[in-house]
Amino acid sequence: MLHISRRARLLACLMALALLVPVAGLRLHTTRQLEHFHNRTLNAWPADRAFLRDPATWFREARAWLADRIYPIRGIAQWRRRLLLHVLHTPPQSNIALGDDGFVFLTGVDESTRYGIIEGTCINAHTAEAGVALRRALLQLAQYSDRSGIAVDVIVLPTLLTMYPERLPRSIPQAYRDACAARARGESPLLDVIAPAGLHYSFPYRELRAARDDPAFFPQADWHATGLSVKIARDSYLRQFGLAPPPTEHLTRIDKPSEILVMQGMISLRPAWQVDSDTVQPDAAGNDAFRAAVADLAPSPRFITYGWKNSAPLRAENVLMVSDSYGQFTAPLYTAAFSRMVQITANDFKNTSIPLLVQRTRETHGVDRLILLVHDGGIYRIFGWASALQRSAEMPGNPTW
Repeated sequence: MLHISRRARLLACLMALALLVPVAGLRLHTTRQLEHFHNRTLNAWPADRAFLRDPATWFREARAWLADRIYPIRGIAQWRRRLLLHVLHTPPQSNIALGDDGFVFLTGVDESTRYGIIEGTCINAHTAEAGVALRRALLQLAQYSDRSGIAVDVIVLPTLLTMYPERLPRSIPQAYRDACAARARGESPLLDVIAPAGLHYSFPYRELRAARDDPAFFPQADWHATGLSVKIARDSYLRQFGLAPPPTEHLTRIDKPSEILVMQGMISLRPAWQVDSDTVQPDAAGNDAFRAAVADLAPSPRFITYGWKNSAPLRAENVLMVSDSYGQFTAPLYTAAFSRMVQITANDFKNTSIPLLVQRTRETHGVDRLILLVHDGGIYRIFGWASALQRSAEMPGNPTW
């Protein structure tokens, strides 16, 4: 008869309890908290009938459901990520790359699409086909502008991946590093596009490359361009109007947490430039009115908008900025040229909603100018928005104007 000591039994019980803790804490986190933590939608529980059809797939999907929700997922994950980063100098997730001299790159939206961002940004956005599609989109937007009486501008901003490809680590596949390096050599059809008459197009890659040696410029461990990089891009845009930079702005060098690492729950400071304005302020009332006017078009009640107003505009115009997430960080600086601006992050909006966004904004705020702003990897959004706006302009009795 097998004899098990009291000590062995105690250890077995403690181990069992430790294994049960994650499952016991399933209800301690809401779905919203966990989706924010994972930065994606949670895996769904597989249908019961699927078990008989494919048991192996059913168990795999059930395990993914459990892995998303077990507790203490936050504490364990944070400890693991800090160990990887600070002790082993290893990225906390496979969709993050640690480059030279403190650079941190976001290469994919999550670990299931490890290189999705770098492929879209360094390859897909800069093909000959993308150049053709952009020229067609600009023509469509020029036609829309002519019919609606709303000025239209297209602004494309570079990312850290295309600004600093030489800092990418060797762990990134060679094909991706070569593609990003080609962009740095100026091999992109986006640089050769000439806007049709009456429309402004800005892709200030060369201007930003010329200023990139400052370690605080982009900054070096963020996904979004902020500070000095945005100011230089904005100043390049203003030159198309024959305007000088606003004299009411001030630059301050600061240390700020890496945006990419903050998303992993870690604080790691990097140098950055902060741009402050004496005349541009948040417009809470304007933003509230805008949100109320377009809320029914949003795919989620948590859609992102901002309102800004300027007491000393260079041009007395009201602007609607439709953008990807880059617009959230750039809108205040672009507002320095105009009277008022409302910005909406339209990543998840249907393309067909964009003409209605313009219409509703025109009715509530007045719209003199429409700015479509994306980072270079999001250039495809311009194609869809332009097509929807042109189609709306061709419809008889269109209420946009």
